[in-house]
Amino acid sequence: MSYLHVREDVLQLYGFFEVREREVFLSLLSISGIGPKLAQTILSGLTPDELIHAIQTGDEKTLNTISGVGKKTAQRLVVELQDKFGKLEVTAGQGINRTEKTLNGVEQEAMMALMSLGYTRIAANKAIEKAQKTEKLKIVEDLLKQALQVI
Repeated sequence: MSYLHVREDVLQLYGFFEVREREVFLSLLSISGIGPKLAQTILSGLTPDELIHAIQTGDEKTLNTISGVGKKTAQRLVVELQDKFGKLEVTAGQGINRTEKTLNGVEQEAMMALMSLGYTRIAANKAIEKAQKTEKLKIVEDLLKQALQVI
């Protein structure tokens, strides 16, 4: 699946692994202030099912963890997409962010720090898991330093 974004000075082609991802991308584009680059960033930070679940439940905190999505943008996403996504079913086990359930407070803070540095949620989670395998770190700074070394 692909999407061709046409502007007066540039043509941009966006590719998607599955149809659902493209549908969510197009829904994001329907919101004023969200262009293809931000929509792509949002889908890099959350899977389509995680995004749908966050919008259905009004979870602005999860949306704020994505680079480029502030408080107002998160509120706009929830308000404008809640009706569209309200009827969609989330694939079993995919809607709830599994990584957040298994992470303790220190690991969650490290994950947010890595994501604010531009890493995707998936990459940040893998780095934290690798860092914690060597030794269980209890201080955010130590965990972040170790995670950055394994990335």
